[in-house]
Amino acid sequence: NALKEKNKKLNILDVGGGYSPLCYLLSKRNFDLTVLDVSKKELGQLKNEKNIKIIIADASEKIPFADESFDVVASVASFEHVKAAKREKYIQELKRVAKKAVVLYVQTDKIAEYYDRKIHGFRSKIGIRDEWTEEHMKYGLPATEQLRAFFPNAKVMKMQNASVWYCIMIMQSIPVFELIFPGIVYALFLRWFDNKKPFIAMLLNWRK
Repeated sequence: NALKEKNKKLNILDVGGGYSPLCYLLSKRNFDLTVLDVSKKELGQLKNEKNIKIIIADASEKIPFADESFDVVASVASFEHVKAAKREKYIQELKRVAKKAVVLYVQTDKIAEYYDRKIHGFRSKIGIRDEWTEEHMKYGLPATEQLRAFFPNAKVMKMQNASVWYCIMIMQSIPVFELIFPGIVYALFLRWFDNKKPFIAMLLNWRK
């Protein structure tokens, strides 16, 4: 809903997005999209996308835009990769450059940490280096209470059944198998259970 506004081309900043399904989806719709990431490698995958502006910067230090530069600021699966001591600054920067809303997707709480350890252990056994999950484990995942304190009065939706998420991660870890089967298995079987507890992630919609 934060991305819906009739007769207006919304100006959106995707923080920590790199090349992602969200980025692809937004770039194909009526949005003016800027993607900010600390990684040159991640942004390099977007260099041929003519309708996407890219910015190399660390949002936990400073987002190089003036206050309220964007209608909506989105951060999807990025907050977990910010060091704990810098998370409050990261949130302040998201809120500062947002004119209307901040949308945040993040894995949360002890249950997500438990499943991170499970998938990291599985991938280690089959010889896969999982640097993103290693960062989750190194920095620790934020608690729901912490995020509610950062975003008073935000709409919060808990999401992603833990077992469903783990099954998908297992399938995505197996070469060749991961190219098509996760999507098929999810569509045919797993999606029916994805809206049931226990949840490992949350979607937060905060409006100014």
